[in-house]
Amino acid sequence: MSQSEQNRKNSEIESKFPVPDLSTTLERLKSLNAELVQDEMHERNVLFDTTDQRLLGRAERLRLRQTGGTIILTYKRTEKRENNIAYREEIETNVSDFDNARLIFERLGYQPFFEYEKFRSTYQLEGSQIMLDRTPIGSFIEIEGADEAAINAVAQLLGLDENQKTDKSYTQLFEEWRNATGYAGRDMVFK
Repeated sequence: MSQSEQNRKNSEIESKFPVPDLSTTLERLKSLNAELVQDEMHERNVLFDTTDQRLLGRAERLRLRQTGGTIILTYKRTEKRENNIAYREEIETNVSDFDNARLIFERLGYQPFFEYEKFRSTYQLEGSQIMLDRTPIGSFIEIEGADEAAINAVAQLLGLDENQKTDKSYTQLFEEWRNATGYAGRDMVFK
């Protein structure tokens, strides 16, 4: 694989849209004959960092995600944000044991600093991926596309409000929600 192919493989261009519920988007996806890639599944995510949050300070993230029987280790680095779209380097690989991977990070000096859960289903439409996320702080549509034009085109097809588009991560969205509600917990998890 060439360096440019590797770079494309390890990148994501995405935006999120908060929505009151997912039913309208789900109906539009069905009417547009979008392909169901992954039926709704529970996700558990744990973000790791040093005690002084060195990674977060460099716009980097180290994440373990468990979805069903699949465990994915992810390194992410935000390269830029433009027009409420995030451009990130994203390197992922499967691991076989969530608890041992977590233990390795802890032995290397990385500690869990944020855990979040969501129920996610994934669709494919017009070459873009659409994720429908139900989280403890509300519902979101996430669109990953080849570029800004692709994301905007799919958002328009789905009837999403351009003014609601955000490039924020779930860490940032949770922090805003926590400040607005006075919630004292550290993590975005279902009770």
